Amino acid sequence: MKQENWIEAVAGVKMENAEQQAGRKTGEAQELFSVRHGPVRAARILPAPHISPLKLDSFADKRPLLGVCKSTGSAGTSPPYCCVDLYSLRTGEMVKSIQFKTPIYDLHCNKQILVVSLQEKIAAFDSCTFTKKFFVTSCYPCPGPSPNPIALGSRWLAYAENKLIRCHQSRGGACGDNAQSYTATVINAAK
Repeated sequence: MKQENWIEAVAGVKMENAEQQAGRKTGEAQELFSVRHGPVRAARILPAPHISPLKLDSFADKRPLLGVCKSTGSAGTSPPYCCVDLYSLRTGEMVKSIQFKTPIYDLHCNKQILVVSLQEKIAAFDSCTFTKKFFVTSCYPCPGPSPNPIALGSRWLAYAENKLIRCHQSRGGACGDNAQSYTATVINAAK
């Protein structure tokens, strides 16, 4: 079964103490993967990366991959929600672990990058090797459901800038001292 068709047949179910992925082959659900090590904050099935003649996929034999941010990291020594573990849905093994010093709030991914949203920072990793691509450290911490709301498209990344740049502000208002920024409000509404 091609990976694109297989991913369409996968349904994710979040529960308080587990993250389970169930696949559908003949209409009957079967458990493909389960994490039973405490609550899960974020989980994403990573799409197959964009491959070019100059770029090889280091994890091709392990794909499809599942990125999970759970309360306890793979090493067990990191603070809660400070680790992204990448699991192979083909073999069930953990293939990569990315550690942070501060809690992770969300994961986003496309065919080029895996984006990890932290309190006031965004970290992006290459989708083929999971090496650091870039960091954004000027994010505005927002009150509301998502402390660092971001949106990721196929060719763009949107986030709330720490400092208001008037020439980049869209029409529709500005934010006061205690109000959520206009950009953060639009990104949260788009989710």
